[in-house]
Amino acid sequence: MAVIDTAGLRQARLTYSKKSMAKAIAIFLLVLAGYVCAFIGALASPLPWSVLFSLALGWLTGILFVIGHDACHHSYTSSRRINAVVGRIAMLPSLHNFSLWDLGHNRIHHRHNNVRGFDYVWEPMSPDDYEASSPVNRALYRLTRSPIGILFYYAFDIWFPKIFLVRKKGYCLKYGAYRREYLLDGILVWSFLVAQIILIWSISEKFGKGPIEAILLAFVIPFTIWNMLMSFVIYLHHTHPDVPWYASVDDWRAQGGALTGVVHVRFPLVIRKALLEIMEHNAHHFAPGVPLYNLASMQATLPKEKIIEWQWTLPGFWRIATACQLYDYDQKCWVRFP
Repeated sequence: MAVIDTAGLRQARLTYSKKSMAKAIAIFLLVLAGYVCAFIGALASPLPWSVLFSLALGWLTGILFVIGHDACHHSYTSSRRINAVVGRIAMLPSLHNFSLWDLGHNRIHHRHNNVRGFDYVWEPMSPDDYEASSPVNRALYRLTRSPIGILFYYAFDIWFPKIFLVRKKGYCLKYGAYRREYLLDGILVWSFLVAQIILIWSISEKFGKGPIEAILLAFVIPFTIWNMLMSFVIYLHHTHPDVPWYASVDDWRAQGGALTGVVHVRFPLVIRKALLEIMEHNAHHFAPGVPLYNLASMQATLPKEKIIEWQWTLPGFWRIATACQLYDYDQKCWVRFP
């Protein structure tokens, strides 16, 4: 077994965790300007250009979210105050409650990823869980584990019940005390949604579009695209026949789950850059303090023998989706539906 250079990894983490305020603000303003232009283009352009702008708006919503995600880790800039402001602005188009995202992502998922009963993101059922479920729950689970149904998982299982809704009971209290900022950030998100719909509705006629058409182009289609993109990306981050789920935190620690529970999916350079290097996910879990503009460099320092990676292809994705259906926590392997 190859010896892992832990000292070298620690030094690399320190090196690549350095932030550039100028680079961070420039990326944020550039993406934000692109979002505004695509928003106007979706409303002002005739068909089919308006549809193309609408699709671009969905992608830019995702890119803004990636920036907000970094800011929520306080890895985007060296200022916690600027991170808090940039993060909240960047997450508004995706209608994400900044502080609830911090709860679910930073303090739950990153703390112990792929641990059963703790990390709820794409947590697989065991064969016994599946057999004990109702027919409706089985059908819904099978849908979200199908190659096409994967795209609809995030909106209904994560965003709406855990990020958009703010409830004192249940989810918030299960993982810690209820915080006032959850409600305040929720009000910010809801206010943005109402203002956005009113703006689209009020100016649609000026661009020769009916209110329904305008809302479809400037909100419904982009928001759907964004949710599908998010669902697809987080599925790829932690799902592969060779990626385990862990029955306990002790099991997670023993197997180095921060690296072994994460997948590196290699995409062409243009896609990697278009996604702001979010697919360099092993580096992100190993060193969440590394900003997105340094992730590729950090990824290159990680020990190859500890990383599961594959080159993206559609057939490869199809094979993974059809192989990773249920997880046998006793045998520590993925199994198919009965």
